[in-house]
Amino acid sequence: MTAGVTYDDSYVYITLNDEAGTMIKLAKGADFYLSIKGAAALADFSYGQTKSFEVESKGVIKYTITKPDEWKVAYADGKLTVTAPTAEHASCADSEGEVSIVYFGPDNAGSITTLRVAVLEAPKIGDYLYSDGTWSDGGLISIGSDGLNPVWAEEKPAPVEGKSVVAIVCQTASDRIAQSEKDAGYTHGYAVAVRSAHGTDKVTTWWSSDVNFDCLKGAKLPSTWYENVNGYVETMTVRDTYGSNITMMPAFDWTINGFGLTAPATTSGWFLPSTGQLWDMIANLCGGDVASTMKEWQASTYRVDYGYCSATVGYDVLARFNSTMEKIPAAAKEELVVDDAGHPFCSIWASTPFDSEAVCIVEIGTKGMMPIAPLVPFSLSDRRYGDSEKKEMDVFFIKDVHFFFRLGIETYFADSPS
Repeated sequence: MTAGVTYDDSYVYITLNDEAGTMIKLAKGADFYLSIKGAAALADFSYGQTKSFEVESKGVIKYTITKPDEWKVAYADGKLTVTAPTAEHASCADSEGEVSIVYFGPDNAGSITTLRVAVLEAPKIGDYLYSDGTWSDGGLISIGSDGLNPVWAEEKPAPVEGKSVVAIVCQTASDRIAQSEKDAGYTHGYAVAVRSAHGTDKVTTWWSSDVNFDCLKGAKLPSTWYENVNGYVETMTVRDTYGSNITMMPAFDWTINGFGLTAPATTSGWFLPSTGQLWDMIANLCGGDVASTMKEWQASTYRVDYGYCSATVGYDVLARFNSTMEKIPAAAKEELVVDDAGHPFCSIWASTPFDSEAVCIVEIGTKGMMPIAPLVPFSLSDRRYGDSEKKEMDVFFIKDVHFFFRLGIETYFADSPS
């Protein structure tokens, strides 16, 4: 039984689990190898979760495996299977460490390949998501379904020093994750980017310049807006439909191709959020009063061809959203801002059309006003002529956690539909 394995460029050092702590020194060989294919720098697990990794090898005669305490590891038929400790054994288990395969070739030459593993507590709403795919506490103590009755720490925790925050977790409820995404392995939730997707000379973006756009189905009912959590599918549908002509769909183009914030390798990549995903973001990150009001809208069948859902609350909703990023350095984020002094709202694109000529947006207000709608129909902003530009929220799914970006509007035009 081994107590530990270390290595340098020339040798592998195996420390035995005996009273003397005997160390065995093996020269590395060059004519044989064993590698774990496609493994991330850190393989993260939830408690009790099992993951399998493909292993490629040549000339290996024998091997031995070391692992952190309470982890289970098996290697057979070219597959390495790793199971994290259960929650019941968390107190006596190593929460992170290395799975090491020490392997031997001809003439007893040896080498080593390693997989760094860690158990991560499931992400919570408000948590920081980092560029390496990990996350840390954002201060949420408890929250009900649909964002009701949130309780936050009096002092918001700061991000982990030395790590780069790319997004804030905004949804973790399994029943609010699209089934197609869960089938693809994205099971933990969504997060919203800490920057907006836009060009270098402005912070707004057109949704489309194509007067014949028809590849996505429109939604006109609040109940339908709430139910639609398919932003990733909608984004990929636009990408696949337009191909090299994706520049005709600027909001999607900036999200997919022009966003300067790199998504973690363990994610799906950035996408434009649907109406339901923006709905959840606001309900979960903009305070309990907002969540309570939006709860009442969920089952509404009011058709809002020339109107929208709206309400006011007794606090600055836009500031409440921005407070989720208050501990992030200014240079590493873009807070949401109002469109202009005469329109104290930040308007944000959804991936979801309203009809063949208009698109859904959400507006987050100041001065005690809450979102003018979880999603205002773009009968107020005619997409076809590109005369209204909105901020973009880029979104992405991280592997095991879905996340999305922010898209936004700087100026708002109350244009009538043609």
